[in-house]
Amino acid sequence: MAGLCESGSEPAGCLKAICQAMINENATFLSNIRFSDECHIHLDGYIDKQTTRFFGFEQLDVIVQTPFHSERVTIWCAISAKVVLGPYFVEDDGGHSLTVNQDRYKNLIITAFLRDLRRLCRARNVAYHTQWF
Repeated sequence: MAGLCESGSEPAGCLKAICQAMINENATFLSNIRFSDECHIHLDGYIDKQTTRFFGFEQLDVIVQTPFHSERVTIWCAISAKVVLGPYFVEDDGGHSLTVNQDRYKNLIITAFLRDLRRLCRARNVAYHTQWF
């Protein structure tokens, strides 16, 4: 893949050239990419206004006050072209939600995800080192 990006070339064009070269080199490349994200589901009915929009013709005149930190469940999963791994819940052994921090993220999510990804690769006879996430 050396020489795909020339000095002064646009970063987006360079990235596109690298991705296209990887696809040309390995036809299953796109099947081996995992995209991941987490979401927070509030148990008191609160809706995150950053990810939800309400459209209407009348202005709402009802105000509902909620606690600053409501009880919620954090869920994480990874998807690819062929499979969904997860969901993984951030909770203690008793099933109670925990605040996500670096150690919990690593121990509760990444460790479980990598374990399941290894199992999936063995079951499908796919090389683990070819997976991207």
